[in-house]
This record gives sequence, structure tokens and C-alpha cells, in this order.
Amino acid sequence: MTGYRIGKTVMRNFLAFERAKFDFSRPGLTVVEGEISNAVGCDSNGAGKSALLEAPVWAVTGRTIRERCRGDDVVKLGSKGGAMVDCTINGPKSVRIVRHRAHATHANKVFLYVDGKDVTRGTTQQTDVAIEEELGLDFTTFLNTVAFGARQEVRSFFFASDADRKRVLDKLLGLGAFERAQVLAKARMREKIAALDPLMNRQMAIGYAIEDKRDTLRALEQLPGVDLVELRNQKIAVNANARRVKLLSSSVDRARADLVDAEKAHADKMRVHDRAVDAMHRAVRVLEAEAAKLDEQAAAATRTADSLDTRANRVVALSGGDCPVCTSPVTEDRAQDVSVALREEAQEQRSAAKKKKRRADEARARISSIERPEPPSGDSVKTHQLDYELRRDELTAAQAALKSSRDKLAVLEDARKQAKASRDELRTDVADLQQELSGNIEQQNSIKAEISRYEFWVQAFGNGGVKSFVIESEIPRINSIATNYAQRLLGQGAFVKLRATKKLKTKEEEREELSIDAGIPGCAQSYAGASKGQRHRLDLSLILAFRAVVAARSACPFDQLFADELFDGVDATGVDCVVEILQEIAATCPVVLVTHDARLKSVGDRRVVVHHDGSGAELR
Repeated sequence: MTGYRIGKTVMRNFLAFERAKFDFSRPGLTVVEGEISNAVGCDSNGAGKSALLEAPVWAVTGRTIRERCRGDDVVKLGSKGGAMVDCTINGPKSVRIVRHRAHATHANKVFLYVDGKDVTRGTTQQTDVAIEEELGLDFTTFLNTVAFGARQEVRSFFFASDADRKRVLDKLLGLGAFERAQVLAKARMREKIAALDPLMNRQMAIGYAIEDKRDTLRALEQLPGVDLVELRNQKIAVNANARRVKLLSSSVDRARADLVDAEKAHADKMRVHDRAVDAMHRAVRVLEAEAAKLDEQAAAATRTADSLDTRANRVVALSGGDCPVCTSPVTEDRAQDVSVALREEAQEQRSAAKKKKRRADEARARISSIERPEPPSGDSVKTHQLDYELRRDELTAAQAALKSSRDKLAVLEDARKQAKASRDELRTDVADLQQELSGNIEQQNSIKAEISRYEFWVQAFGNGGVKSFVIESEIPRINSIATNYAQRLLGQGAFVKLRATKKLKTKEEEREELSIDAGIPGCAQSYAGASKGQRHRLDLSLILAFRAVVAARSACPFDQLFADELFDGVDATGVDCVVEILQEIAATCPVVLVTHDARLKSVGDRRVVVHHDGSGAELR
């Protein structure tokens, strides 16, 4: 097997079939006949024979051989759930196509599986394109190479347009690869041309940039540079200011150290002074406490004396009377003795109070005699502080002078470096631009060479190139095989002839046209002048030639033949000749022959009957 072969095909609610399964890849010649139960006015017409061939065609292309059967027409009348055909195709890859129509779940969806992998696209149209790309043929090519019949809906290759003929021949000879290659070459060439434009623009921009930078460099080289004497003097000023800053820094450090020492000595003196003041305060507090205590004692003695005098006076007042406590009579002598004793005791208390008062006054006198310690002088600290601040101000001024001189030196050095850097940068930029320019030109030359190569391949894959060479080299073989079949079917002298002619088109582009002629000596000088049966045999001759050519090519899409009602308008002799040819072909590839001619029941390797009982068809 050199190409694809349609194998097991499962049908459900498709045209006349409710459920059916058929393997189209069985070797040899399979004859499909029809029969109808209780047929009135017909033998096998309408049994569903052709529907058997329609199933794989519809699954693969989404169309039927009888093109008037469209859309939901493929759904079996009275069925529910919609139509489905599951078609397995064997070949270089294992391909499975499942197409639905009016399905309850999948609607009109088609599924594509390649080597067991689901490669279904987003839409049915996109999946149909994928199927055509995978199998290498479309509906027209399929009808002109695989599924051949006498139905009037099928347009003959002889009556096809130039575009349809080319499309069929391109599919048969595998020329689509050249067209895709040409499209790819054109796309690549456009990409390269698009890539060339910015490079050419950049080349022009680089040229202008080089000239601008060279002009700027020449202008910089003519400008006066930095005065070297001024630069040297500024360096001397910087060094002198740096030395002064260094000396003043040392002086400030020494003044700061002297100030710290003076502050430390003053702090030591202050601590001694504070201790003396604390001792004075403690002595004053002791004397004040002693004076206060003596004052209190003197006051207490005075109060006691006053109380004794009061008691003495009361005793004198009781003289000659009774005691208010014990009611005993108080004599004058007794009253006199008691009052004298009380007054003497009162006198002693007042004498003691005076002594206490005198001692308190002495304590207060000692307080006033205590001298307050004088605080130490801070003049030394002030002197060192003033000296430190003066030296620090001198250092600040020196540092400012040093910064100013350094700034001026930096400006001069920057100006000198900037001038040199600008010149060096410009020289570097010019060198880089020149290198970029060289690379740009080299890249342009490389792209131009690629464009030339793509131009060659565009021409090679276009009209007048490899494609024309293949067509022109294969056409003689097609003509030879088709003519051989025509002579077997129609007699000596019959011929079929394809021709590729070239015409000039706009822009001096060659356009190739594909024409076809046929003739039967003594009967018809052209295909149009032949009878229906003769045209049928010429069509068959051409399709058999196509099949033979594609079977011998590695790019062959299908190695299989379906023949539907092949003998319409063919006489008995022609039938025998066609059967002989079909049997020869069946020796190398599967052939399925659909016929209602009872004479052909025994010509095949097997016989399949499509039986219709009035409600639906089934295989027997």
C-alpha cells in the first residue's frame, strides 16, 4: 500500500441506513448490489447502494457525491438523534474522522483523530481544513481519483474549470508542497526586505552621525585649553592651605586639651568647696537645733514659775479658811509657809529659764560667727575657653580657604579632563559608528544574498518552475495511461490528451493553463461530441489513469477506487471490458463496485447486498 485507504466505516441514521458497518479496505473487488422488499415498479433503485459509498465521502469531505443532498438531508427520515459516520483511514498515519449532523449532543461537529490523538480544531470549518491538509485531497480531487460514478451531479474533469483541473492535478501529484514552499519563500523574502529597510535607514543615520561627531571633534581641538600656570598656582594654594589647616588643627587640639584640664581642676575645687559648704550647713543646723531646744526649755521653766506663783497666791487667799480639796482649815502660818516655798521654787525656775535663754543666745551668736566658704574662681576656665574658640575660628577659616582652593583646582582639572574626555569620547564614538557601519553593510549584503536566494526559490516554486516541470513530466504518463484505457474501452485510435500551455500575464509573469482533449476515430472528434456512454468511458479512462499515476507516487493520497453505477450507458462489450480492468486494478488495491446489473453478481471476489425493507436499509 502506497497511500491511504478508507477502512472500517460505521454509519448511524445516515441516509437509508439506521445502523451499518462496512470495511472498504478489504482486498480485491467487492460488488455491492441492492434489493427492495415488495418493490413495485423498480428492482434495486433506491435500496441504498449509493448511500454506502456516500458515507466515507461525507465523513472525509462533509459533502456527498449527489450534491443536491445537503445539510440535514443526510439524516435518515424519521430517525432521532441525528446522523453520524465514524470512518477509519489507514495509511502513513492512523486517521479517524467522526462527523455528526443534527446530533442531539454534538450538533454538526466533526472530530479528527491522528494516531489516536485528538487534533480537532475549534470550528467545523477549521477541522475540515485540517482533514484536507492531513489527507492531501479535497472533495473535487476525491471524486476524480477515488469515488467515480455516472451521476449527473458529478462534474467531469473534461468540463471542469482550469482552476479545478489544476487543483485536482496539484493534489494528485503532491504539488501543494511546492505552493506552500513558494508561499513560505515569499513570506521569508518579504521578511528579509522588511529587515533590510531599517538597516539602510540606519546606515544613512550612521553616516550623518559620523560626520557630526567629526565636526565636533575638530571644533574641540581648535578651542584653547586650560592655563597650566593657573593650574600650578592653584595646586600651590591648595598645598599651603592644607599645611595651615594641619597646623591649626594641632593648635586647636592642644587648646581643647588645656581647656579640658582647666575644667577638670575647677571641678575638683568646686567639689572641695561644696563639701565645706555642706559642713557649714551641718554646723548651723546643729547650733540652730541646740538654740531652739534651749529656748523651749527656758519657756517651759518660765511657764512652771508662773504656775508656782499662781499657786502661792491661791494658798495665801485660803488663809483662815477651809481647803477646797480636803475641807481642812488652812492656818495663816501654814499658808505662809506653803506660799513662800512655792515662790522660792518659782524663783529657781525663772533663774533656770534665764540660763537656758542665755545659752540659746550664745548658740545663735556662734552661728553668726561661722564663715561661709568662698567658691573657687572660674577665670582660668574662661581664659582657656576663649583661647580654644579663637583657635577653632582660625581653623574654620583655614578649612574654608582650603575648600575654596580645592574647588577651584577641581574646576580647572575637570575642565582639562572634560576636554580630553570629550575628545576621547568623540573618537571612540566615531570608531564605534564606523564598526557599526561595517557590520550594517555586511548584514545588508547577507540579507541581500538571502533575498536573492528566496527570489530564486519563488521563481523555482512558481509557474514555469519545478511545479511546471513536474506537471509537464507527468502529463505524458497520464496521457499514455488514459489513452491506453480509452483504446481498451473504445477501440484503437481513441485518445485522451492533457496539455499545459503558458500565457503571459501582467508584470511579465507566466501563467500556465491546463487543457484536455479526447477523441474517438470515426465517432467523435472531441469529448463534447461523444455520446453519454462514450463520455462515461473517457471519464473512466482518465480517472483510472489518475489512479495509476498517484498509486506510483509516494505523495499518493489514496490507493483505492469506488465505482458507483459505472455501466450507465455502456453496452455489453463495454461492460466486459470495464469489469476486466476493474479486476486488474483489484489485484493491487481495494475496489468497491456498486451496480444494479444482475450480470455482475459473480465478477467480484465477494458480494454485498444492501436490502431495503421499506423503512430502512441494511447490509447482508
